[in-house]
Amino acid sequence: MDNDMINEEVQCINVGQSSGTKRGKRDKKNVTWTAIADEFLTNVLIEQISLGRKDGVGFTSEGWREIEQKMKEKFGDEYDKAKIRNRLRTIKDHYNHIKILMGLSGFGWDDMT
Repeated sequence: MDNDMINEEVQCINVGQSSGTKRGKRDKKNVTWTAIADEFLTNVLIEQISLGRKDGVGFTSEGWREIEQKMKEKFGDEYDKAKIRNRLRTIKDHYNHIKILMGLSGFGWDDMT
């Protein structure tokens, strides 16, 4: 197993986290994605998929409107479509890095630790 490769993948996972205090482009505040917000978003996405509002390419306009509306109702106006799409990209990146790590020989996952 290549420890440098593992360290690189883990660092990629850690880099994608938002502090919530920085100002980004166009002076918009970054949001902090908590585990609660991630779980809520996941449930809303699953709901939209079960309602048929996701096709092979992505969510429909109606699906995105509903996702954005529910996130704003629960967590505030800063959770707009752009922030939600960004979070989905981050989650996908994390998933892909973890998938690479899990495929390395000698690397294992222990749910008990």
